[in-house]
Amino acid sequence: KRIILAKKEYFLQFISQMSEQLISKLMERESNLKLQLLQKQLTCIINSIDSGILAADESGRIIFHNSLTQDFFDLDDIAWDNFLISDLLDESYTNYLTASEEGFRNKEALLQRGGKSIHALITARPIMMDGDCIGSIFILKKISEVYREVVELSDHGIIGSFDTILGSSANITEVKQKAIRIARGNSTVLI
Repeated sequence: KRIILAKKEYFLQFISQMSEQLISKLMERESNLKLQLLQKQLTCIINSIDSGILAADESGRIIFHNSLTQDFFDLDDIAWDNFLISDLLDESYTNYLTASEEGFRNKEALLQRGGKSIHALITARPIMMDGDCIGSIFILKKISEVYREVVELSDHGIIGSFDTILGSSANITEVKQKAIRIARGNSTVLI
């Protein structure tokens, strides 16, 4: 008892430091959990985007891809560990990105992978930090998907009939009658 009382200040300081260490560890754990949650949320958001997304570091090594990019190139998760961006995209795109330092939008490309050709649009942006490029982001979209979206947007909500064509002259009436006959087929006709 006498020894403990003699070293009372030492033990109080020790307990105080241990308490601070415990608090620090708890705060660190809470921060890690928040970061893990944020990472899962961001991954979910990125996988919900209807474009393929690739992220590469400054050496061109792929550090992230979303699930659509995986389908795009028909690769499994393990294969991605060994890929450089130059393995998937023509070097001219990465050179252009490096040279411009601004990136580019909707460059048309024919990507070759596994004996398949993929007609795509590529958008790229550098990742800048303190004036240095530390990587790049590539967004890929299949041209067939772009066409499908354009058709969906242009056809959406348009209901046409020959009654909406204005005019009642003999020429307009004749054109309407021809159009009614032609409309039975599948051909597109410009009047």
